[in-house]
Parts: sequence; structure tokens; C-alpha cells
Amino acid sequence: IADENIRSRKELTQSSSIFSLLYDGKEPPSRFNLTISDAESAAPVTVRLPFPYQGARLLDANKNILETNNVILEDLIGLSISLFSVGDTQSFHLRMKLVNSGIKTSVHLDYKLFKSGDAPLSVNLFAYQNDLLQMLAAVDSQDAHIKLTVESSKRRLMTLNIKRYNGYAKKDNSDVFTVYDLVTDLIASGARLSAMLLSDPKQAPVELEELTSQGVSTGRFTVTSAMYNDGPWILYPAAESKIKFRPCLFLGYPSLNDTSGKQHASSLHDAARLYHPYNNPFVIDKQIAEMGSDLDHSGWQYLDDLRRKFSHLPLSTFESWLSLSQNPLTLAISIFRLEVDEAFSDRMRDELAIIWESIPLPTWSQAYKAFEQRLISMGLPEFVVNDVIDNRKLILTNIVPGFEHVQHYLSSGNNAVLTSFPPAVALPIWRNVLHDSYENTIWPEYLNSELSAWIEEQDLPIEVKALPLEENEDSVVYLPVFMAYVTSGKANISDLKMNSTLAELRFFIRKISDFDRAAWYRPAHALLTSYLLNKNDKG
Repeated sequence: IADENIRSRKELTQSSSIFSLLYDGKEPPSRFNLTISDAESAAPVTVRLPFPYQGARLLDANKNILETNNVILEDLIGLSISLFSVGDTQSFHLRMKLVNSGIKTSVHLDYKLFKSGDAPLSVNLFAYQNDLLQMLAAVDSQDAHIKLTVESSKRRLMTLNIKRYNGYAKKDNSDVFTVYDLVTDLIASGARLSAMLLSDPKQAPVELEELTSQGVSTGRFTVTSAMYNDGPWILYPAAESKIKFRPCLFLGYPSLNDTSGKQHASSLHDAARLYHPYNNPFVIDKQIAEMGSDLDHSGWQYLDDLRRKFSHLPLSTFESWLSLSQNPLTLAISIFRLEVDEAFSDRMRDELAIIWESIPLPTWSQAYKAFEQRLISMGLPEFVVNDVIDNRKLILTNIVPGFEHVQHYLSSGNNAVLTSFPPAVALPIWRNVLHDSYENTIWPEYLNSELSAWIEEQDLPIEVKALPLEENEDSVVYLPVFMAYVTSGKANISDLKMNSTLAELRFFIRKISDFDRAAWYRPAHALLTSYLLNKNDKG
């Protein structure tokens, strides 16, 4: 072997010589030089051969190799996996599986990657961030993580654990919290702790002081004396903290936080203080429900303060966001009342496992009219009201599939304004385009049997029931039909009979609908929703 950085070991057999190669550098070469000679040759012959290597390396933004198998979501920007192999086109599998300690889950995603030639294939991990967020939202636990593996046809090349956090905080005594590294369980350095008063997110956060020993940081933090005058508090990693941990609770002054009984709350601020998962589990839900009929409820300010001041924390950290995601009317109103933009609506969808089209269209109409009436009652000029409404319509275009076909219904609630075109005519044409466009593609098969069974039970034209041309197309083809029933208020996503949680079911629905959202799912869903609402009027 003529290359300086390649060490080799030669083994002789009866019929051949076997060379084992070891490369000492960071990245293996695409080729190496083998010199061949015998006793009679004047000079050796050099043969340039492909380096026989197949593997995967985790690289940072500067292409440095990272020797770790644990990363957090926040650090995905700039991270990539470099896949090495030689020879003809090769395939790799990128597999992601949700891991929730002690609880079995079926949430997973598989991607097939192809590499041709000897040059490495770079896989940008940040491109999969939305997938990872949606998978994590399928369970309630903040400690769940994603096991990502890279596999060739012969073996597993890499395993990564992708988590929300790289540390955890533990209470040592009454007023000291210590932050530990999640992997090593050693006290971590670089942590910064802040505290938020749960009953008043508008109040400036309290920074906890880190204890030192002879001027050296200890990773131990003490609560301030002022925190005993109120409570409860959420302790969380400050935005600039190098160590991210699951937020934890500090009660503060016990007599202010008696959750032994189901006390009544007068506001969402108060409900956040009184909430307890066992003793008072519905106190926040009641306030969220009241907000659906009162657009001037103080709870709207509470949510707005959470959104603006604690944007670096997962939405699922706060019980108020989780409760909102479970109330269809208040959730629909939140898009108007909180002036949610496209980026935040996507974040709500990904982090709270929301399927926007699971909100019935009549509920969207109710929210739309309530918001419009509030603007009018405020005495705003008509042109201002129209400008605000038009702005909300732009956001709804991103949220409600086929909004351009139903926007007149939102303002009127009148089914007669909906376009009614026989689905048995249009759907087979669109289905043919779908089938031909993805003929050589792996189709998602989540919910295949569940959707097929549900479709069989419905009173639908035979042309609709016979839409799938192949058995593996059932879930993609049938999903917009099922979701049209949900959006028209004739079904609920929990009607699908399967052994999964509601959040897991939402994840499956989202991934199926994303297979071809623009050309198939959105138009098919809009057409069928209009058809069903019109049919309801005429029936």
C-alpha cells in the first residue's frame, strides 16, 4: 500500500492474498494506491483502486467529526451525516423511531437515500426537524426521544439519540437545585436557570444565583427569598443556557398553593396557580372553555404573554397550551384573537399534535363571526375591520385545506354558498394523476386497514369506495374522504378503531396527508367537505 495514511495487514491463503486496510485520518479517501512487484520486475506497477469502505460520520457545521451519539433538537442546525461508500449506486435507510420510556409506541418514519459514485453523500439533519417535532408531540412525556439509525443493506452504520434536553435539574434540599448532564449524570457546567411565576407570565423572570466554591461555578442554584412570597414557579433553562433541561416546578409559598381541593379559579392566571394533575386537573380546561365564548377574557392576554416571553420553551411545557389544543372552538378562535401568524400556526401544529382540519367547518364559521363581531363592537372603522379580517384570511389559507373554496361559508355559515360538484366525477381523475405521479414511490401504509374498514361502513358512491388502484394506496386515497367527514362535523378522528393514543393517531394522519397535500389531499378534502355539507342541507 503506497499511501502514507493507510496501514495494512496482509494475510496469505492458499489461493490469494487478503489486505485489511485501516485509515488514520478523519475522512477515508475515495481511492488508494496498491503497488505490485515481483523479483523479476525492474519497477513496481501501481494500481489505483476504490477504497473499500462503507460508513457514516456525524459532522458539525465546520465539517469536524463529532464523536457522540446524543444530540438535542436545538443543535440540529449545521449538523449533517456524511455517508461513505464506493462503487455503483447504493441505498441507505434513515429510520426514526419514537422512544418513550416504559410505554410502547408505534410512531416511526423511514426514508430511503440513494448515493451514486464514490463521493460522500451529505444528509442535513435540520431538514428533518419538523418530522422530529411531530413525532415527539405524539406523546405527553417531555423526556421521550427519537432513536435515529442509518443502515446499509448489510449493517447498521450509525445510531443517534435526538432529545429535547441534554440535562436535568434535581432539587437537593428546600432551596437548592443542581443541574446534571443527561448522559453522564455528572454535574453540568454552563447552565443558566430562570424562574417564571405561573400565575403571571408577564412578570419579569427571576434569575437564580449559581453557587460558587472559591470563585468556581458549582452547577448548583439557589432560589431567591422573594420566590417564597408567591408561587408556584416554573424553573427553566434561560435562552442562553448551554444546558437544556425539562422545566420543573417550585411551589414557593405553600399556603398560596393549596391544591388539595378542587378550588374555583376566576381567571386563567388563577387556574395556572391552582392546577394539579390529580387534585385539580380540570381547572385550566374550564377557563379555556370560557374563553371560547368570551373574546375579552383575560386568558387571551395570558396566552399572548406566554407566546411572546417564553418562545424558546416547547409549547407542551405549559398546561394552558395543551388544554387549548383539546378545545376545538377556543383553538379556532385563537387563530383570530391571538393574531397567530403562519410560523406560529405551524409550530402549534407540530408541537401540540394539532390537525387543523379536525376542527369542523361550522366551528371555524362560529369563530370567524365572533371575531368579526368583536371588531365591530369595538367601534373600529369598516376599512380597519376589513383589513384585519383579510389578514386573518391569509393565515386561514395556510391552516384550512381548500380555504379558497370555503371562505364565503366562514362569514355566512350558509351551506348554499359552498360549491357542490359530484365527487364521483372529479376524484377518479385526480386519483389517476396521483397514482401515475407516485407509481415507483413507497406509499405510507399507516391506517390502511382502519381507513378501509371505516370507508366500507359509509354511504358513499361506489366510485369513491373503489378509488384505490392498489392495496398500498388505501390510506393516502381514503384519508381526505375521512377527514372531510370530520371537517363537516359528521365524524371524529377517534372514530378510527386502532390501538394508539389520540396524539399518535394525529401524527399518522399528518404524515399521510403530507404525501401529496397540494395536488391530492387539499382539493379532494375541500370538494368532499363542500359536498357533504350541501348534502346535509338537501337531505
